[in-house]
Amino acid sequence: MDIMEFLKTRRTYRRFEQKPVEPAIAREIMEAARIAGCGANRQTL
Repeated sequence: MDIMEFLKTRRTYRRFEQKPVEPAIAREIMEAARIAGCGANRQTL
């Protein structure tokens, strides 16, 4: 499963590991957050 599939299927994250995140994965996560809907479309990234 790639990172975008994972983000689309999960909503709550409560457990984190102390591991570095690869820059390419961090960029994908930021892009997903940038295009995600939000309440009243008030938040920008």
